[in-house]
Amino acid sequence: MNPPVPAYNCFDGLSPLGTGLAVGVAVAIYVILRRNSLRRFFFLLIFIVLLLAGMRYHRAVGRMVFTMPYRDKILTYAVDRQLDPNLVAAVIYVESGFKPDVISKKGARGLMQVMPETADWVAQQIGAPKVTLENLMEEETNIKLGTWYLRYLLDQFNQDLVQTLAAYNAGLNRIKEWQGSGTWNGRLSGLQQIPYPETHVYVAKVLRMYKVYGYLYQ
Repeated sequence: MNPPVPAYNCFDGLSPLGTGLAVGVAVAIYVILRRNSLRRFFFLLIFIVLLLAGMRYHRAVGRMVFTMPYRDKILTYAVDRQLDPNLVAAVIYVESGFKPDVISKKGARGLMQVMPETADWVAQQIGAPKVTLENLMEEETNIKLGTWYLRYLLDQFNQDLVQTLAAYNAGLNRIKEWQGSGTWNGRLSGLQQIPYPETHVYVAKVLRMYKVYGYLYQ
């Protein structure tokens, strides 16, 4: 005796969201067809196609919005410094918006907004030639020095990303001073304790963009 054949379910394999969408579309099409509205059906069809395309290709669309210029250079130096490339991209996005010619009011330069004195110090640490202001505006030089300094800060703060980002913005000595005096507990939950509004806003922005780049470029 042959085993019973299971009933066919057209929604097999669909997630609850997909099933709900399919049912909703079917009902909408049924209603429209009953009204004999070809124009409404046409616009609904376009809407469905765009919706499904968005669900399927949302990461590709997201990458068009949150691009990663200089990706090869970011990957090269991130891997060399044992950094997540998406973290480096997030820092660059917040610091300069991927514009290599940006100079801040305080004099920070380039993609990762490296201060000239920081660049000189990093160059000494890695045995590189003295960095000129023009060199610091070059994409590769800026990423090379900026990623080394970011790695250095992570090591100084025992891999604590929140404290590292705060130090990247406000300076290493200032963060240690705040922690030593009890001004800031060094935690994400205590960002509002930081005396510089710019710094706690900066940390929150980089963390947010880190999640965005991590999702889109995983």
